[in-house]
Amino acid sequence: MSNNTSSTRWRVIAAVATCALALAACGEGADDRAEPEAEPTSSAASEPEATDPAPQTAEEVEVLDTGAEPRVVALPDPEVGDEYESSQQLTMTTSFGPRPSPAVPMSTNTSTEVLEVTEDVVTVRTIFDEVEVDDSGLPEDLVTGIESGLDVVRGLAVTLEQSRSGAVLDTRFSLPDDAPPAAHQVVEQIADSLSIGSVAFPSEPVGEGASWRVVSTTESNGLVLTQATTYVLEELDGDAYEMSLEVEGTFEPGDIDGAELVRGSTTGSGDASGTVGDLLPSSAASTGSTTLVVDVDGSRVESEVDVETTMTTTRR
Repeated sequence: MSNNTSSTRWRVIAAVATCALALAACGEGADDRAEPEAEPTSSAASEPEATDPAPQTAEEVEVLDTGAEPRVVALPDPEVGDEYESSQQLTMTTSFGPRPSPAVPMSTNTSTEVLEVTEDVVTVRTIFDEVEVDDSGLPEDLVTGIESGLDVVRGLAVTLEQSRSGAVLDTRFSLPDDAPPAAHQVVEQIADSLSIGSVAFPSEPVGEGASWRVVSTTESNGLVLTQATTYVLEELDGDAYEMSLEVEGTFEPGDIDGAELVRGSTTGSGDASGTVGDLLPSSAASTGSTTLVVDVDGSRVESEVDVETTMTTTRR
């Protein structure tokens, strides 16, 4: 096998893994509430400079246990002008067949503002004020690629539209025409990692000990992920809550970016705490693992992406 063929193969596998990671991240913490949804917007399609990494296309919500009294409707109640500041730490470890990559620790500081609240849609804007990578111990070529992406990310604004039920309708951000490929991958991963800043509650009243399951289907660049997330309201003290979640998902086999996805799965767990009515929890953490088997030019390679994320948020 020529070096060019080998390099192309690994780029294809990496592209598939990146896309899969974006889907898994989007589904793991997405705001999936049991209310009728507004139709997805098409603004991203009309703005060629914008990117929509992973729109949610379908969901089902099942309340398993309404929990103990007192019960509350815990849906967020955002107002225009609400502002939040968040600090996030993300560590990603990848392995493509015999080529393991070192862990990449990343930290971000973001500011979020509610721009518009209508009967059906909440529009927020998140700005990446600071983005840093701990490059100690990382290969020089990897550091160079990451930094080229981070230069574009710093100061980047991501606009998110969601239904009042919490379903993601549109995610938009713009990159310069000459942005390197690494920038697109970094931006998509970071933009989708924002999902950890969302928690999910059903529309009906729930109390301490309540549990519910959200089954969602997401699609991005040809990959389709069906994911089940089970939530447990561990504590409810007045308007303060603590919750946990478990995630399991499978990818549909199919062709993407010159490769065939033979099979894929994702698992994850997390917890969050905050105040009922706030758009974002005050703290959240999650771990997730995505495994893929990809066929490129007749050769099958198994890849794995492990991500650990923590976030703390304060309301201004």
